[in-house]
Amino acid sequence: MSSKPAFADTTFECIKAGSGYATIAVTSEGAKTEPLITWNSQAMAGSGFTPQRRCNEVTGRLNTVVANVGGSFSDVLLTTGSVNGMGVVCWVNDEQSGCDGSNVLVTISRGNDPGKFLANLVNRRANPFEAGVAGSETTARTVVRFGQFVEQELAAARNRPSNKRPSGGRGI
Repeated sequence: MSSKPAFADTTFECIKAGSGYATIAVTSEGAKTEPLITWNSQAMAGSGFTPQRRCNEVTGRLNTVVANVGGSFSDVLLTTGSVNGMGVVCWVNDEQSGCDGSNVLVTISRGNDPGKFLANLVNRRANPFEAGVAGSETTARTVVRFGQFVEQELAAARNRPSNKRPSGGRGI
């Protein structure tokens, strides 16, 4: 067993998935998770933020988070807050930290509840509010242990036979 952090050589990618897009994690060995976050809503498309653009931007921000935490992603949480009067989902390292301009992953369209948005952001198959992944919700904000969730998904991806194919194999 390696002592190297699970995220040391992991990146996030935005892929076409069904009628929308999805953010997945990919290990340096080529193992791919199932979609972690799905992007299907057209709610902000009128302002230029199509599902594809949101997927690409948030996926890039997640790659920045990995770089900022030095490859140790297990303590990364997603939470909700407000920045410049808009509801946001951001990443933090502890439940006491909040959202500011430097840690925003996605801005939520006006009229949507940030907690509900975060609860629905993650694919239903891998919902962090279900048993096995710690999540909590309060009236003030929602917190999801996203780093632990992604590490569990990476472990599952490494063990799936379909992820153990030689390079040049069938892509998604």
